[in-house]
Amino acid sequence: MLALYVICQSFAYSQISLNEFMASNNTILCDDYDEFDDWVELGNSTLDTINLFGWYISDDQSDPFKHEILDSIYILPDSVIIMWADNDPEQGINHLSFKLSSQGEEIIISNPDQFQVDHIIFGEQISDISYGRSPDFFGEWGTASSVIRTTATTSTSTTTTT
Repeated sequence: MLALYVICQSFAYSQISLNEFMASNNTILCDDYDEFDDWVELGNSTLDTINLFGWYISDDQSDPFKHEILDSIYILPDSVIIMWADNDPEQGINHLSFKLSSQGEEIIISNPDQFQVDHIIFGEQISDISYGRSPDFFGEWGTASSVIRTTATTSTSTTTTT
């Protein structure tokens, strides 16, 4: 029974992907603080809700565990969630401890077992133009129009850790 659980968990981990990002957001999408911060969209291509508690996201291959998600953030089936890359983690559980560089860099997501499940290395970005996958979750990367494709349907809750 335990072996089946491990296999299913491993499969679920591989279904979280980097879906879209904007490394120079000046006028397109603002957070709850009315700030136009960089953002990363994570996608769940499964039919199951996935909790991101214990996952890692980074903009530095030499420090792939730069930001650990320490609260429960649930991504509903076949949905996406926005994580704000604003270096303002005190603004909430979906705010990361780093910013993206519009000059180019990388984004890495790793599961709680510290296994890298997705990454992208990108070059210089144009302001207010996102870079994403088409089709969602596993498609080819390319620039998106200035109209955001994101339709986030997510649920979040906070857990207390000791």
